Amino acid sequence: MADSTWAWLQSFYRSFCDGEWEHTNGCRIESLNNPGWVFEFDTFGTPLANTKFKTVTKNSINDPDGWIDLRRQDTMIQGACGPEDLTELVQHFRDWAEANLERIADIEGDRVT
Repeated sequence: MADSTWAWLQSFYRSFCDGEWEHTNGCRIESLNNPGWVFEFDTFGTPLANTKFKTVTKNSINDPDGWIDLRRQDTMIQGACGPEDLTELVQHFRDWAEANLERIADIEGDRVT
């Protein structure tokens, strides 16, 4: 059975914690007052640091059907979403990360976390 989105995020974050990376990089999730969520994951120091990311958008802010905006700013993957869209936003991040780690592993000839 595949990991839940949240179990995957915990494991993914932990895979980069080496005693140094997590002190200046990492993952952040906070609530917004409009309402909604903010998500950030800093890929600096990971195999994904220089990997292209296609912006993901769904609807506009405060759309009753939910909304998502997920994009890259330098090494930071940054997103915001409606109050019931956080799992979907993190799943978009997961899909991108897994696809690119698989591609990197194929290029390097071995498996990356």
